Amino acid sequence: MQKITFNLDRFVRDISEKDIIERIAREAIANSLQANATTIVCSFYSEESLFPTQESYKTIDHIVFRDNGDGFNQENLDSFSEYGSEYKLDQWGAKGTGRFAFLKISNQVEYISCNKKITLNTQGMNIEEIETNDFTTLNIVLKNQKQFSCSKKTIRDIRDKVFVQLLPMLALIQEKNNKQFSISFKLDEEKIDSIISSQIPKLHSTTFELEDFAKEKIKFELLYYLEETNENQVFQYAKNCANFISVSNANIKIKLPHQYSYLFLLKSPYFDSRVNDSRDAFTFHSKERDITNPLSWEDIDNEFKKQVSRIIEEKIPHLQEENKKVFEILKEKFPIFQSRIKSLELNIVGFLSIEDCINSSYKTLDKIKEKMRKLQIQSISRELNDQERDEMLKQSSLELAEYIVGRQIIINEMQELINQETKDEAKIHNLLLPKGKTFDSEDGLDTLSGNNLWLLDDKFMTFSKALSDCKIRHFKRQLAGFSEDFKGSNQEPDIMIYFDSEQKRKLVTIEIKPFDSKSKSGRNKIYGVLQLADYASFINDAFPNIREKWYYLITSIDENFRVQLKNNGYQKLFSYGEMYFFFNVNLQTHLYVLDMQTLLQDATLRNKFFLNILTKAFEESEKK
Repeated sequence: MQKITFNLDRFVRDISEKDIIERIAREAIANSLQANATTIVCSFYSEESLFPTQESYKTIDHIVFRDNGDGFNQENLDSFSEYGSEYKLDQWGAKGTGRFAFLKISNQVEYISCNKKITLNTQGMNIEEIETNDFTTLNIVLKNQKQFSCSKKTIRDIRDKVFVQLLPMLALIQEKNNKQFSISFKLDEEKIDSIISSQIPKLHSTTFELEDFAKEKIKFELLYYLEETNENQVFQYAKNCANFISVSNANIKIKLPHQYSYLFLLKSPYFDSRVNDSRDAFTFHSKERDITNPLSWEDIDNEFKKQVSRIIEEKIPHLQEENKKVFEILKEKFPIFQSRIKSLELNIVGFLSIEDCINSSYKTLDKIKEKMRKLQIQSISRELNDQERDEMLKQSSLELAEYIVGRQIIINEMQELINQETKDEAKIHNLLLPKGKTFDSEDGLDTLSGNNLWLLDDKFMTFSKALSDCKIRHFKRQLAGFSEDFKGSNQEPDIMIYFDSEQKRKLVTIEIKPFDSKSKSGRNKIYGVLQLADYASFINDAFPNIREKWYYLITSIDENFRVQLKNNGYQKLFSYGEMYFFFNVNLQTHLYVLDMQTLLQDATLRNKFFLNILTKAFEESEKK
């Protein structure tokens, strides 16, 4: 029978160059650890760069690894000589391809171990006997085009990446052998950093099983460490591992008090059989189960989160109380989420902030809406069933809920402006209707989302036109369709809202004054009262066809301003809060002064009414 040959040169060419130096360091150190080494030295040798920067960079031309491990005894040499050897497969899951990665950056690598000098290149390997030596040495001379710039920081970065990737292996060695070990990283014989046994935390273990596509049980083991620490080195990693190597970050965000260190390392035979040769990526990416990959990442991620959450709750019980407080605030501020708190698609375990919950809730809504959009498309070609129609109805409620919750946020912002007694009229103005903007009823959704006139009254949302900082004469031109500006007043009310229906036309003119309650601010507010009269005088003449005209000053009413209003003939209306009116006999027009806090309280009650209805509707839907 003819043997199948192996094209090593082609194999090496296909090796990825991504993070190749870190991979080489990891592979060499992993081989030393598997050979029972307790002292490992990784040395980068260089020539001085011709163009040094602030931190001296050097050009690395060869790398040397030395260890006191078993070296190339006969069993290790036989395994080294055979590609795909199963030696140490059960113990370490070794793939036997790591040594070929060295040839990606070197034409030939050299091992000295156990009285042997072994050279390896893409054509094969050569072995010759040499004098006795105590250490195993791996010498990698870099190809000219593979040399790279390196600084002390580069060495530290390589150390950190190797540390994280080898943590499962280091922890296992520490647990089984309980030996002291050190891994040193040098630059031209200067020790830059190290990994020592005392830095490796003692890991605990828990196991769980997941049922796969074929109803078979697949076992997973979670190695973990979670402790409060004052040490300089803080661990904060959650990794998916294969063959005792950290391969990828877990799809989970862990938020803990800064003084806590944690490691969560998930391993399984399922991962071991689905990792590439370089062990830097898994070979399955399925979001759903199939015959080839009977478990999906969603299955694994969800259980990973549950296990980590359980461990954190056991170790840091007071976090549960903190999270409960966050949920209570969330439910108070946004009642619509009350029945959906537990179903929020949180990718976070540990401490939850209000921001985390709100962001996650909207991600949940977005996923539901995406599903509903697909149903809408399907409804074109087929009739939806009862369940699908119920889901469509729920989606409509969700979109309305999103809008109502958004209104509550605007209410909160306006309340903050009142509390701060803001002097900035532009902030108030822009929150109601952005300055310089004109909205038309034909603008559709842009009209609905582009302004907050509902703060004054929901009926103001049915306008034909809404104008912000528009001169009266320009507005006249828009209504009359004149090609030139209407000649007349240059006055510019803050907001004008025009309603054009078959029954009657209406025009609402609004002037806004800051919420400052200092004594001098009253003069500014009284000036606003005079402005209303000026607007009314000109508008009555300019728009005789508009029979119904309303004029409002919106501000905050304090004791000083209240007295001035009464002195100028304004009377308080019987209503919740404070509103004043004055009938100008000469203009035959009612002028109104409204307190923004009164309007805001009314808007809050209206919004709360909608929120309560929607919340009950969601609670009923959750019971079904």
